[in-house]
Amino acid sequence: ENEVQNQAKEEFEAKLKDKLAGTVTQESLLGNNENAQEIKYDLTLPAKLDDLKITWESSDKSVIDSKGTVTNPAAAAPVEMKATVSSGILSASQSFPFHIVPLDRRALDELIATAEAIDSRYLTEASKNRLEQAIKDAKEANSYSKADAAYERLVKASTDLGYVEEYVDPFALLGRRLQRPGKR
Repeated sequence: ENEVQNQAKEEFEAKLKDKLAGTVTQESLLGNNENAQEIKYDLTLPAKLDDLKITWESSDKSVIDSKGTVTNPAAAAPVEMKATVSSGILSASQSFPFHIVPLDRRALDELIATAEAIDSRYLTEASKNRLEQAIKDAKEANSYSKADAAYERLVKASTDLGYVEEYVDPFALLGRRLQRPGKR
């Protein structure tokens, strides 16, 4: 196989590069993003081209890793993703430029402040734990994908609160319920 590939290496590599270019396009990698100039969400990076493995390499792994996971930076950042396909001694690569936008946390941070202001003294243990975990996850969100999910979890955790019986019925502390006069 290698001998045959050596004899026509340039021709086969050109065909492999054409196949890569014709199959993997910048638009096909966008995932939930609208365009390559405003990347907020993870990319959709294919793992194979037919039966050949595609290896992905990022020019800035702190912003986009080799799986396409985006960590939105503090300032806009250009990142180039390089796809490489190999078969024996043949290899073809193609690069795709992307512009990653910074994470806008304003709405999430406002929701965190609102959630932290909830008086948790009378919450059930489950509600309190769920709210605390949702706040923690929201504070740690470093990408639009994580921030969107954290926002939804925090809204749910802060609106689906369960209260201990003493808060719902303060007379439960007395071991009895208030009855109207004349009722037994």
